[in-house]
Amino acid sequence: REIDTKETGFMSYEAFCKVFSQKPSETMREVFDAFDAEREGELDLRQFVIGLSTFAKTNLETKVRFAFMMYDEEQDGSVSREELSEMLRGMAPYMRSAHRDAHLERIYALHNLHPNSRVSFDELMDYM
Repeated sequence: REIDTKETGFMSYEAFCKVFSQKPSETMREVFDAFDAEREGELDLRQFVIGLSTFAKTNLETKVRFAFMMYDEEQDGSVSREELSEMLRGMAPYMRSAHRDAHLERIYALHNLHPNSRVSFDELMDYM
């Protein structure tokens, strides 16, 4: 609750420092900026958690499954195009938007999906 006091789903730089029990500093700003690649001044909590999970010592499938679960809001085994885009952003915050969009297009093209279709975990893993 201290992280997201307004319950917006976002975390400020100050809250980020609190999470790591650190005082604001140049180093902490650099770490924060690594997750805030688009310089929005705050972090989407879901993307932040996914970004952290990419450093876990697990295989790619486990990392992707965790991220997928975080964005599968209906828990129906699929994500929307927008959710998938946000998920990719969380997994690779440093990736340029155009590059991320190209991956998104290739995922849909690989399975010949309509742009409004939802993507299953297996379809995503086929691409990975």
